[in-house]
Amino acid sequence: DHYVQSYAYPLLEETRAQLCSSMEIIHQAPYTEVIGIKEAKPLQNKLYNLKIDGWKNRFSHHGGEPYRTLPGDVLILADYKPEAVRDLQRIRRLWCFASTVWTTEDEGDSTSLKVKASKDIDLEERRTKTLFLIFLTNVNPNRRIWGALHMPGNLKLLRQILCSRDDVR
Repeated sequence: DHYVQSYAYPLLEETRAQLCSSMEIIHQAPYTEVIGIKEAKPLQNKLYNLKIDGWKNRFSHHGGEPYRTLPGDVLILADYKPEAVRDLQRIRRLWCFASTVWTTEDEGDSTSLKVKASKDIDLEERRTKTLFLIFLTNVNPNRRIWGALHMPGNLKLLRQILCSRDDVR
């Protein structure tokens, strides 16, 4: 248990550093305009269905490969396009983190997403304002490692790997 758990805090720190690094270059990140937003049904806490326009600045990440939305993407949902992290500290501005749950590409250049937001969004107030999504990073690999670290079956495997010669049958 101690050996496996020794990887948990470094993984959390790696994830934090990955998000911080992405936020430092937010001005280069792919972004899009949200053309539709509504609460997911059945009503679930902080889960929203979004319809988005085409992504702009699509070639800035992934070594020239165009960006496309994937489950596990961490995004910023904001009522403006921030150019720097300090822009997120403006008074009376909406912004929150959002994580993509699923995505489907619609006809044309639009895409439908289901996202889990870090806080509730007042949809009535936001109908008059334009919303943007800004891509930060994808955390699926980190999520998979976290799941592997917390699977009870892995401990048995590690015990077999780390056992002394006397314990081998």
